Amino acid sequence: MFGSSSTGPIGSPGSIPSISIVPPPLVLLDGVRRSTLPSAMTSFVGRVAETGAIVDLLGQDGVRLVTLTGPGGVGKTRLAIHVAGVIRIASPDDVVFVPLAALTDPRLVFPTIARALGIPNVDDRDASGRLATYLSDRTMLVVLDSVERVTGCGPDLMTLLAACPGVRLLVTGRGPLGVSGEHVFSVSPLQVRAGAGTGPGARHRPGVVAETPFPPGSPVSDAVRLFIERVSAASPAIALTQDDLGAVTTICERLDGLPLAIELAAARAAVLPVRALASRLGSRLPLLTGGPRDLPERQRTMRSAIAWSYDLLTPVERAVFRRLSVFVGGFSLAAAEAVAGQATPDPGEDLRGDLFVASGRHGEADPLTVIQTLVQGSLLRYGERPAEDQRFTMLETIREFGLERLEAEGEADAAQAARADWVSSLVVEAVPGLAGPDQARWLDRLESDHDNVRATLAWCLDRDPAMGLRLAADVWPLWRLRFHAREGLDWLGRVLAATPLDPSSARANAILGAGTLAWVQGEPDRAATFLDQARSMFAGLGDGAGEGWTLHAQGRLAWDAGEIDLARERFGAALGMFRRTGVTDGAAMCLHSLGLAAYIAGDPAEATALLRQSLAGWEALGFRWGLTCCVPGHLGDIARSVGEYERAAGLYRQSLALNWEHRGLENISWIFIGLADTHAAAGRAQDAARLLGAATAARASIGSPLRQDERADFDAVAARVRVALGDDAFDAESRLGRELPLADAVASQLDAMGRGKVTPRTGPIAPARTVEHGSGMTGTGMSGQL
Repeated sequence: MFGSSSTGPIGSPGSIPSISIVPPPLVLLDGVRRSTLPSAMTSFVGRVAETGAIVDLLGQDGVRLVTLTGPGGVGKTRLAIHVAGVIRIASPDDVVFVPLAALTDPRLVFPTIARALGIPNVDDRDASGRLATYLSDRTMLVVLDSVERVTGCGPDLMTLLAACPGVRLLVTGRGPLGVSGEHVFSVSPLQVRAGAGTGPGARHRPGVVAETPFPPGSPVSDAVRLFIERVSAASPAIALTQDDLGAVTTICERLDGLPLAIELAAARAAVLPVRALASRLGSRLPLLTGGPRDLPERQRTMRSAIAWSYDLLTPVERAVFRRLSVFVGGFSLAAAEAVAGQATPDPGEDLRGDLFVASGRHGEADPLTVIQTLVQGSLLRYGERPAEDQRFTMLETIREFGLERLEAEGEADAAQAARADWVSSLVVEAVPGLAGPDQARWLDRLESDHDNVRATLAWCLDRDPAMGLRLAADVWPLWRLRFHAREGLDWLGRVLAATPLDPSSARANAILGAGTLAWVQGEPDRAATFLDQARSMFAGLGDGAGEGWTLHAQGRLAWDAGEIDLARERFGAALGMFRRTGVTDGAAMCLHSLGLAAYIAGDPAEATALLRQSLAGWEALGFRWGLTCCVPGHLGDIARSVGEYERAAGLYRQSLALNWEHRGLENISWIFIGLADTHAAAGRAQDAARLLGAATAARASIGSPLRQDERADFDAVAARVRVALGDDAFDAESRLGRELPLADAVASQLDAMGRGKVTPRTGPIAPARTVEHGSGMTGTGMSGQL
């Protein structure tokens, strides 16, 4: 909660929301002023950890040059001034602030520094010599602000530092100077949600304010606090309340936590209530104008701040930047090559063709060189780094600017078509991998570009529905295996409705996907309709493998309806088709399903034999976690059913280890239930109750309740444990299990089999494998099948 009162004011009136960057009047001491830091006109919010880190860095022996880098509007200048102020208070050193934003010629940097120092009668021709002589025996911190246009001065600055051992430089810029001895400190946007700082060491996390005065005791992030304070400064009559917290947080999130954008948005609060402002920020840049008139134009609007960086690029780099703005949620280097490699430079330029080979700043440039230039200019950021490929991201405000420029240059259609071609090729490449040992890796790759898949599907529905159908037909296993069933069913429905009814492999696969996802969504009647259509279409196309997958899916529907004999009939028919067509993974899955059916029919011996055949099939394929993560658990079910609890516990733990390793979270709940029963049988009722609580928490972690078969088993085990403990003790122990971190619950069971400790995973765990208890879903081109 924001506070105990829903009407209490948040924040308090502050000062004018600006900071002068014009140095104050000269105060001469021995011909030079001791401090020329701009006067702060508003409070400095947050950045506690960053400030400490930069101060510590500048205080280290041998550190003479520190460059603060980051995108326009991230607050580099203000942070540099704050750091310099801290150093000025803590040390006797002189501190001088030198604004360089107006310069475009690196040769003018030294004369500008000399004049900022108050050195009289400086001639541009001898400025470097005069400066070196003057600073040679002084200790001083010099802040050089906004070096973007004069990065060529870097070598001369290093020469100056060599001649002046008491001088340190704190530089701000969109990118580094690129000289030896430079220490680069990347300035990130403000953190938006204070809650992200909970846990060990949270008080040291940059961007989180643990306690704030508005209202007392409430955690508020730096981004939210900055907005509140600037609203109060600009419009003292506005008293935000805890009811506005959601809207304020939304505003800060949509603005990527960028301080300049937040301050500009806060200025709009004088004419727009914060909830209205939040709703209008779908298009950010038009609203983010009207900064204080005493600031340079580049800091008065968000668009100008980004344009400042954009204008520093070569024509080639600008063209690549525009094309890269079509990516949503980031991209890999390979994706950048595919989509931006044929970009067109600005009109009037001679450069044409492949821009990743065209002349940039220094002759031929490979893709990484061009991308690196954009990163150094803070127009791109490094994203997650999987084992295979570095990813890059673009802040949404910057991306919006890029899309505007792309439209203005008439390049939007071509860029979106190139993105669609690349996404389609990625998905086609992934299809075989989704049915083999590398399934997890391919799912991760597709998940990384899921936003680009979504954007491409939307584009296809408008421009090329047939491409959209092919794409959705191939990508639906991602939706099945990574818990996007509702969204996937919607996409499949839209592409099927937008394309002709003519039979095709793509259409049949899309209908099969729709049937599978409808089943996952708990819509059996709708699933049956889709599956009937898919089976008929596959049969008409002579696609035995497709018909086999559909038969297996129909068998699963029969199973759910309690028609076990019909299910076994369909599983058997599917097995025959898979064997005739050589689909070995399909055959392994059918053996698994037939084994479970035999178990339900009361034949544990046959069930065990079939499950072992299934397991052997997966192992022969090298698909270690096809059903290997699930089959041992089902063998555990069988062992438990005949009273072999110790053996069952070992099989459950084997399955648990595999599922945890491969993130098969959907299976962990029923494994916990089985383990709970083995604990209860051994007289460990408290452990059993905690595992039952952990089972419900495991399901909740993926946003899904216990399945019907799980619920029946859960209720039966819970009833026995409740009798052993009593209601109050059972409820207390179960609650402890629900509250226990999932990694700890898994670790407690794996430690019992001597597998060592489980390293808790950080952040949300995206399940890579979701094999239903009683099914098993994978297959050549049909991974994720029922």
